[in-house]
Amino acid sequence: ILARQKEEITLEIEREEMSLADMLSNLKARLKINKTLSVTEFFGQMHNKRELVLAFIAVLEIVRTEAVKLLQTDVFGEIVLKKV
Repeated sequence: ILARQKEEITLEIEREEMSLADMLSNLKARLKINKTLSVTEFFGQMHNKRELVLAFIAVLEIVRTEAVKLLQTDVFGEIVLKKV
């Protein structure tokens, strides 16, 4: 019994949970440094589906509440967040 317990390896993966407030503050900080931000680039930096969903909601929320616009110059072109 002791030999079997030694062979058993347990893996624990610690996940760093990010909240919507954290994602919003991250997005605001990026927009403070640069007045424009590529939405595709921002979404590309997310590590998992949960972060991607939070990033999408954060973009919608910041456009709704802050002086930020979503701009797209060409059809199927890059979408950019721009602080006004």
